[in-house]
Amino acid sequence: MGKINCSDDMLFEKTVASRTVFEGRVFNVEIKDILTPEGNSSTREIVRHPGGAVQESV
Repeated sequence: MGKINCSDDMLFEKTVASRTVFEGRVFNVEIKDILTPEGNSSTREIVRHPGGAVQESV
């Protein structure tokens, strides 16, 4: 396998906006608008609970 030539900046997404759409006793749901390292915009739907976090792609 060849070496991948990229900097650490290519590994992170930038959050443009974030909002909580549901707050419950057991978990919360957030929606984040992000910018990828390539410059594309996307949305992340994140479910958070006290024991950890889950991200599911649909």
